[in-house]
Amino acid sequence: MAGELQHYRIFIASPGGLTEERKEFWKTVEEYNKKDAIERGFYFQPMGWEETLGEKGRPQDIINEELIKCDFLFLVLHDRWGSTPSVDSKYSSGTEEEFHVALDCLNNDKAPMLKIALFFKDVAKNQLADPGIQLARVLAFKKEREEKKDFLYENFDDAKNFNKKIQNHLAKILRELELNPKKSKIDEEIETAFKGSNFEWLTNITEFNNWEKALEKAEELLKEGKTIEAELIFSQISQRSSNPILIAKYGKYLRNQGRIQGASEELNKAIKLAEIMNNSSAIAYSYRQLGRIEEYKGKMKNALKLFQKSYDIYSDLGENKELARTLRDIAFVENKLGNTDKAIEQINESISIYSKENLNKDKAASLGYLGVIYKDLGEFELAIKAHNEALAIQKKEKNKEAIAKINSNLAVIHRLKKDFEEAKKLHCDSLKIYREINDKRGIAREYGNLGVIYRRLEDYEQGLKMHYSALELEEKVSNERGMQIQYGNIGLNFLGLEDFDKAEYYFDKAKFISKHLDDIKGESHQYKNFSSLYLKKKEYKLALINANKGLELDKMTNNRFGYASCYRMIGVINLEINEFKEAYDNLLKALKIYKEMNLETHIKEVNEIINTLPNNV
Repeated sequence: MAGELQHYRIFIASPGGLTEERKEFWKTVEEYNKKDAIERGFYFQPMGWEETLGEKGRPQDIINEELIKCDFLFLVLHDRWGSTPSVDSKYSSGTEEEFHVALDCLNNDKAPMLKIALFFKDVAKNQLADPGIQLARVLAFKKEREEKKDFLYENFDDAKNFNKKIQNHLAKILRELELNPKKSKIDEEIETAFKGSNFEWLTNITEFNNWEKALEKAEELLKEGKTIEAELIFSQISQRSSNPILIAKYGKYLRNQGRIQGASEELNKAIKLAEIMNNSSAIAYSYRQLGRIEEYKGKMKNALKLFQKSYDIYSDLGENKELARTLRDIAFVENKLGNTDKAIEQINESISIYSKENLNKDKAASLGYLGVIYKDLGEFELAIKAHNEALAIQKKEKNKEAIAKINSNLAVIHRLKKDFEEAKKLHCDSLKIYREINDKRGIAREYGNLGVIYRRLEDYEQGLKMHYSALELEEKVSNERGMQIQYGNIGLNFLGLEDFDKAEYYFDKAKFISKHLDDIKGESHQYKNFSSLYLKKKEYKLALINANKGLELDKMTNNRFGYASCYRMIGVINLEINEFKEAYDNLLKALKIYKEMNLETHIKEVNEIINTLPNNV
């Protein structure tokens, strides 16, 4: 527990109609203080108009006086812009005035304001399809932010999602405060006094008769980064189209955005419509997308059941392409559950179907995942062979995204073999492509991968920079699996810097998520990380306990590289406490696996450790 706390005020601004979200904000900030902030020497005080009730004077002036004392503004908007705060006001709403007061403070070095964060609650699809003046103003404000890129903003769909977004943003603020807090000044003038006739772009969203063309237009807009216009078209598809596949594809988009509640609603709507229309193919597709949601949430057994439903329908329909795609999803889940033999069997069946159907791009995607499974097993040569076969196909097809993914997977293998320069080159190549196609999740993965390489090269500051950048992107889409990976890697960098308290803090966060997601491999990683931490702290009993827990989990998932690392770790711990016979036995077990995997650098390192043992062992 910290002694003297650094105190920061966070003001929440919102128009009417967001009472529950305001309550959630106050509750979440206080929960975060107890769970994280106070332990790290900080306290966040939630502020808002609730604090000013009953005071004399123009209500907005009193609110503004409190706002200018605050360090952060959280602005939350939904389907209302708000009403004019007074007859003679130059602002169209109190919320607009609060935003500009905070903006003036942000650009004023004498004011405490450090940052403004924006949160947008999803709007009902029927409202988006026909927005009135209040919603139109919100959309225009949001569109301006998207175009100018002056403020990052978050979308959320329910209270639980809002809670996560607030926690993630508080975590980001806390990280920045621990490093070097700076004002996020905005130089450009921001115009928010929207006029009623200033919404031509809204009325210009085409009224489509051909919904397939509408979907194509929405996907085209997404590639251009115009998400608001894309969502307006999606909302029309959801409200007016009778095609369940198109509605399900909107659900898929929402899932990719981390807006799980909305995604589930659209997919279940698609299933009901498909059942009425007796469209089995649409039902199968929707089940598969619901399976991806369960997979996203870490509920692998639930995901497997849904994928199996999809598989059975596609099998009955004889839709081989979709059948093969579903097999790849099943293989992914089986691999995560540690059933690698089943995973390989399913992925090979997927590859066989794609080969017979001459679907080369899809075949390459399955080959790439086969490479990932072999990599997890430590069968690096088989992994490289599968990846190279996939790469040859994707280069011929000029599929940039797939090339980036394969290069990244090959880079991981080079990293595990300690060929860091080649790994770094391949990761940088992938990062360049992901930036070109604006794939934020791909960018996050490559930042994280490069961070691992910098840590291996003992450049911990640069490693932290990469992992923080990756974590921020993973938090934005609420990708808990990605957040878990970055938390663990941040902890390892702090371990390298011998900041044991921070290392333990981040390992704890990573382990909590891995348990929540039922991610056995992720949990094993954290046990190994804790073992490394306790070894450095010379707490050998705890180091052994954690290494053995990691070993047990790695054996469950047949992760040969993982349990070789555990044997090596246990051998080093044995050596530190003068248990030379046990050290020798465990190091030999690690050496045997490394030899089977042809990992020359690892073989050399273990032999060097063995050579330090007494001659009579």
